[in-house]
Amino acid sequence: MKIQVLPIEIINKIAAGEILEKPANAVKELVENAIDAGSTSIKIELEEVGRNLIRVTDNGVGIPKEDLPLAIEKHATSKLNTKDLYDINYLGFRGEALHSIAVTSEMKIASCFNGEGYVIDAQTKEIKPHHIKCGTVVEVRKLFHNIPNKLRFLRSEKTELSSITELLNRLALVNPSITFELISNGRQVLDYQATTPLKRMEQLKVLGKEFVENMIHIKHTNDGISGELFLGLPTLTQKKNNSLIYVNGRPVKDSLISSVMRHAYNDYIPKNTYPIIVVFIRIQNNDVDVNIHPNKSEVKFRDPQVIRKFLLSVTSKNLTQCSHSTSTTVANRAFERFNQLVEKQSNFHNETGSKITRNHSLYPPEERKVTVQPEECAKQFEHKKNLDFDHTQNNQEPFHFSTDSLEESLSPINHKKTPDGYPNKLPLGQQQSSSSFLHDSQDALFLQQQVRKTNHCEQLQDEKNFETFGKFKCQVHGTFIITETENEMIIIDQHAAHERILYEQMKNSITSPGQNLLIAEFIPLSERVVEILSLNGEKLKEIGVVVERVSHCAVMVNSLPEVFKNTPTNELIEDVASLLEEDIEPRTLLERIYANIACKRAIKANHNLTREEIEELLRLMENIPHTGQCNHGRPTHIRLPRKEIEKLFLRS
Repeated sequence: MKIQVLPIEIINKIAAGEILEKPANAVKELVENAIDAGSTSIKIELEEVGRNLIRVTDNGVGIPKEDLPLAIEKHATSKLNTKDLYDINYLGFRGEALHSIAVTSEMKIASCFNGEGYVIDAQTKEIKPHHIKCGTVVEVRKLFHNIPNKLRFLRSEKTELSSITELLNRLALVNPSITFELISNGRQVLDYQATTPLKRMEQLKVLGKEFVENMIHIKHTNDGISGELFLGLPTLTQKKNNSLIYVNGRPVKDSLISSVMRHAYNDYIPKNTYPIIVVFIRIQNNDVDVNIHPNKSEVKFRDPQVIRKFLLSVTSKNLTQCSHSTSTTVANRAFERFNQLVEKQSNFHNETGSKITRNHSLYPPEERKVTVQPEECAKQFEHKKNLDFDHTQNNQEPFHFSTDSLEESLSPINHKKTPDGYPNKLPLGQQQSSSSFLHDSQDALFLQQQVRKTNHCEQLQDEKNFETFGKFKCQVHGTFIITETENEMIIIDQHAAHERILYEQMKNSITSPGQNLLIAEFIPLSERVVEILSLNGEKLKEIGVVVERVSHCAVMVNSLPEVFKNTPTNELIEDVASLLEEDIEPRTLLERIYANIACKRAIKANHNLTREEIEELLRLMENIPHTGQCNHGRPTHIRLPRKEIEKLFLRS
């Protein structure tokens, strides 16, 4: 076949196909034009999700009659000149959108400028007077009617409408002063009235009220970068990366910013989940290139490391400041579960035979029958006022933990138990001296230097003294700790909380990367593990682990960090090899090892603790950062507001 020049009609259709992949692309271009025109109200009407009709109506400045023919010409624009190529302040600038839409549809543009209204037919170029009184109306019919392949590859109406809705949500968020309305087949889908940025977030279905209630709002400027960040709490996550990112008012999908933000949250959220965040970045126009993608959905920064440093610094600092908080969605899920159980109950009679019209039990009928003996009640409800916690009487010293090293902090718990299986239970009114407690808990779990110098026992006597994690009330199933504050009940997972405490202590207690072992340890391993260790020798040295290959199925361990010395070396090396397969950087590798060790050494479920240990755990949770979630990103506690608990019992 001979080489030939393509007809202009084919060239235009090919070019238009790069810009318009689906109806959402056409909507995007038209709405961005309306925003650039200074509109305060934009209405989008669809029929068959844009296949049959897209009509965008705005109240912007309008187009003069003499410019209407140019508006549909290729590369004709009012937003750019030769001097502004690297100083772009508008969403649109290439002058391709209206031309591409005109090539692939039947389009008319009606616009009013200085009180005069005219309409142009994009196909015939005919201009006529029009009754329009304000702004511009762009009407697009039969989109892709002359490009059958495009029509064949369109998705279902539901999917295409979802794409358009997502697009409008992103544009509406960064333009809260503009009213947006979307109507599809005569049905109103979106109606966002002009409002404040925070109110607009509540309006958006993609974020909603829960995000507004569980986020941190940050404004920060440094090194010529201005950032406004809305960061969801670590316990508020999503399965997909739906982060909303804006650069100079333009919604973009930027891999750099996404990866930086995921890295900032890496230590606090579960694997395979993503934080819910909204990031607004303002930077000098000549420091960012927006002319990367035909749809202008990507950007390129002149100095990516400056952006990375800015975001990591701001995000890490503010996540630490809210590190004791968990999302209200955690409690909401608990109440939803309670309500589901309530709804499952059949109506039942109380002891007097009176009919109860609504179920109050939170448990299935087969679990509802219980037998309570009076003596058991006495044991379970010992009142705290009957316990004397004043260890300063009789010349006794105030209660202290004797542990002062990381090694002791990581030792397993070893409590003496009474015949009924509970450790160190006291008869009513009997005092326990600090010396006897220390004898029973010399392998206790917590670092003295992390604990405040306050006498916690004296604090317990003050009914009005509520700490962040409240006053201890009871331990349930040897797993959960119940505390109360003035307006909340808190349920704490003791393993998750202690796991996080140990992890943070390890991260902050390392002074030297590694110490040579007095006697090198011979470790037999599989050939695969030995090979992995051999290939990553330099990376291991960076974290203080020195191994020497002695055969195809064994290594000699010569050096380990101090923090690892209470961990069986063979288990440690196996864990390290498993993590090395993920090809992660040394610092992340070390933190992952810490997390594994903390998980194994933390107090387990079904383990009863003494009151003093529980009080110490609570105070450590308050003084050590990031105790709102465990090393795996799960919440360490649930806060149940008193008012919501009262609703479960139909209390007004």
